[in-house]
Amino acid sequence: MFGPKLPIIPLVATSETAVPGAIGPAAAPDPELAPEPPSGQPVPGDEQDGGTAAPGIAIYDFRQPGGIERHHQRALHLLLEVYAHRVSGGLTANLGVPVHMSLATLEQLTWEDYVASLPEPTALASCALTPLPGRLTVHLPLSLAGILVEGRLGGGKVGRPFGLERALTDIEQKILDPVIEVLVGELPPVLASLVSLRAGGVSQVAGARFLQAVAASEMCLVATFPVSVGDHDEADMSLCFQISTLRSIIEAMVFQELEGGTGSDEEARVIAERVGMLPVELALRFPPISLGPMQIASLEPGDVIPLHYDQDRPLELVLGGGERLLEGVPASSGKRLAAVVVGLAGVTRYDDDREESLT
Repeated sequence: MFGPKLPIIPLVATSETAVPGAIGPAAAPDPELAPEPPSGQPVPGDEQDGGTAAPGIAIYDFRQPGGIERHHQRALHLLLEVYAHRVSGGLTANLGVPVHMSLATLEQLTWEDYVASLPEPTALASCALTPLPGRLTVHLPLSLAGILVEGRLGGGKVGRPFGLERALTDIEQKILDPVIEVLVGELPPVLASLVSLRAGGVSQVAGARFLQAVAASEMCLVATFPVSVGDHDEADMSLCFQISTLRSIIEAMVFQELEGGTGSDEEARVIAERVGMLPVELALRFPPISLGPMQIASLEPGDVIPLHYDQDRPLELVLGGGERLLEGVPASSGKRLAAVVVGLAGVTRYDDDREESLT
């Protein structure tokens, strides 16, 4: 009915041949038929020496769950830029030499990684931001700390190397106290639109091992600021915020967004407030004169260069970009040279009895 039976020949899999369902040694899998690994996991065999993933594959660090969202980081970045400008002005007034400070980077690290990046010995200060939990940590490299101590004693104007390789003494830490007060004291005003803070309980130590104990896996936000004092080279200081400390600030940001803080009127108010905190360079300037190359090449110390400018005319008060804003005359304030504003650019008003002169 079904025709003659055909003989059944058993098939045996060898190392060169593999048949699905056959019994025998396992054959090497075909890489083209291998299942793809789940997204985000490294491909077996693609790891390089040392356990690092192949290019294009990101390794997930389970010690750093969550963190701060990117748009909140941008908001904090703007606030810390304002902080850097305020500290620049405060330290310039405190030391009597120009101090420039700017925000370079914002980075999320574990406390363990942050502490491991600090040299030993170094200059550290920490303070509480009441009523927030946790503490703020300020790191000053010894080279910068030494320049600041020298500036507090009346030096620091010349850019000579300051090779301090030891920990600060107790006396030097006391001398540095007003500088630390500026560094921590400018934070509450910057954050006042979000949360009311008070900086206190400031302490200085010579190394991270002397700081208040923090869990090694505690997430932190580290802000790095290049600082230059007078003619000295830049050095990087840093602020380390524990995420637990920033949580209330971030919640205040979210609350403002929910309450309409992203509206145009609110944005305009906040921008105007922030712009009003930014320092602007203002210079008292004589009008330029023209000299020939031979005249410039022949100049020597003691030569007098006539400016061809009427002494009764006011000088220009110029913004940093060269824009004429005001007019003023040289004066003195105590032992310091100053300028008296006599009018807007183009309209000079000396007193009530004089007429306005248009230029």
